[in-house]
Amino acid sequence: MENLAITYAFTEQYKHNVTTSWSFNRNYTGMLNYNYQAPIKSFEPFKNSKAAILQSPWLAIIKDINVKPLPGQFSFSDNVTRTYIESHARDITSAPGAIDYTQTQYNKTFNVSRNYSTRWDLTKNIKLDLTATNLGRVLENPNNLGANVTANDRNTVEHNLLVKGGTNTAYNQTVNANILLPLNKIPALDFITQASVKYTGNYQWQRRPFAVD
Repeated sequence: MENLAITYAFTEQYKHNVTTSWSFNRNYTGMLNYNYQAPIKSFEPFKNSKAAILQSPWLAIIKDINVKPLPGQFSFSDNVTRTYIESHARDITSAPGAIDYTQTQYNKTFNVSRNYSTRWDLTKNIKLDLTATNLGRVLENPNNLGANVTANDRNTVEHNLLVKGGTNTAYNQTVNANILLPLNKIPALDFITQASVKYTGNYQWQRRPFAVD
């Protein structure tokens, strides 16, 4: 089973009043989600073997060997969020006709978030899963505080988003392994109903602040 979903949203808020000449907040959100899930049949090379040696209870572990060659589940999501805020305050303190030194204020962000997840039942007794999150920023022309209106500014953003996929700022990965030990398949240990081992590993990476570049 496969599932693909694409979502886009845009919102804008605009206001002006006695203290604000104009102020608007624009938010752009794009999301891509993909999920794949399929029943993977186990490969059991000795299950139906008639070899006399494999009929021994001491070799039950060998006869039960099984492998799933592919992961049974994989999912991926890519979220792009762009926020642009621009505001200009009214000069309500100066005398009429005086020079207005009020400057327009800008606040803008362009973030990318990617999430990965996969599950692989390597065997009936060994189950693996991995999740990862990758955060990034789409860098813009540092000399342009406002909107990207020139061709050069737009080309910079398009290159950093579509070609580079953003500049990585953080990465986090977690791996889990659950192993069910088949000790009850050994005649001398068949009194053990269940024994298991779990392993968890985590890796984190974070970029240094852009201010120190």
